Amino acid sequence: MDPVTTALIAAIVAGVTRVGEKSIVDSYNVLKNLIAKKIGSGSDLYKAIKMIESKPDSTGRKEMLKEEVKLSGVDCDPELLAMAQNLIDKLNDQQDNSTITQQATGNNIAQASHSSTASVNVNKLKS
Repeated sequence: MDPVTTALIAAIVAGVTRVGEKSIVDSYNVLKNLIAKKIGSGSDLYKAIKMIESKPDSTGRKEMLKEEVKLSGVDCDPELLAMAQNLIDKLNDQQDNSTITQQATGNNIAQASHSSTASVNVNKLKS
């Protein structure tokens, strides 16, 4: 998942829109307001953000947000990517290490954190 979607979903699921550490709430609002400024508060992406805020556990709304981020191109905007990474970092700092937010883009990726391990096995198909 791209950093913008990861940050938005992680913050919303963590309840940042209702209550949370001020710096995290502020970072979330800055990211959301920057999206509104860049692509409009009437855009499908902004509407998807508002929709997932009302039902943060909805898998369908998470997928819609992911799709709208991709379609809008905000996942390629350096300023938004920096704001999203800042929010992810703050969320990770706040957590008690029982949950870590990670992102991976591409093929054949494995990620691990702390004492865990990850691996990728890729087998070529014989022609």
